Amino acid sequence: MTTHKLNTISAVCCLVVMFGLVLALPPLALADTLYTENFVGTTHTENLSATVGWNANNNVLQVGQVQAPPNASDFWHDLVGTPDGDNWHAAKYVTGASGRLSLDTSEFTVQAADRNGTQFSVDFAANRNKGLRWTAEVGGSWYVTDEFGTGTHGTMSEKAVQTWEPGGATLDVETSNWFLWTGHPSGDPDTQPLGAAVSLPAGDITSFGIYIDNDNNSDSWAIDNFVISNVVVPEPNTLMLATLGLLSLGATRRRRRR
Repeated sequence: MTTHKLNTISAVCCLVVMFGLVLALPPLALADTLYTENFVGTTHTENLSATVGWNANNNVLQVGQVQAPPNASDFWHDLVGTPDGDNWHAAKYVTGASGRLSLDTSEFTVQAADRNGTQFSVDFAANRNKGLRWTAEVGGSWYVTDEFGTGTHGTMSEKAVQTWEPGGATLDVETSNWFLWTGHPSGDPDTQPLGAAVSLPAGDITSFGIYIDNDNNSDSWAIDNFVISNVVVPEPNTLMLATLGLLSLGATRRRRRR
């Protein structure tokens, strides 16, 4: 058998092995960031809607900042620094049901064509918190998810963030349960009949945000880094074709050198 034939057989065997490895490996997810809000203000405790374009139905949500030394009388400071390092975040210290609010924005639209693989994520901390819900507006109607972040996440004193919840929270928009919310922005989803869980209807997501439900005195919470990303997992066939192309290119270059 000639050396050329042996090289050809070896190359084919290598391709077969590579295809097997590609199929055995878990697919790599590729993330494309569509939108980010870091809640960066210019003056400590200023109103959030005037600063970053997010709205709160009771209009008292404020941006907070790391303070050194901390001011013990300030309800919106951070003792440890925010996860992204810019030291700004949105926070609320509440008394009773006044803490229930919808925090949302319409400054960006998630196009219907981009929704497959879309995820919401946020960093947060909470103290004696009843729960948070993701919210989204499609076709003029508002929808909310099940609660997340119920209980204590990270650590907060009544007036300051001490640690953030590791990893924050993430939602897959297309595969999660949603509930029609006719009471936006002030109606409490916990007391409203939300009906059966549904998939988020097709169409552009024209507004989005988080609903926060507090009903105990001295409850507090903070959020930072609200991110919308589009996560795509390439199909195995795509990966195999890419691998084949690279291997073929390498074999062609080796033959030319000879």
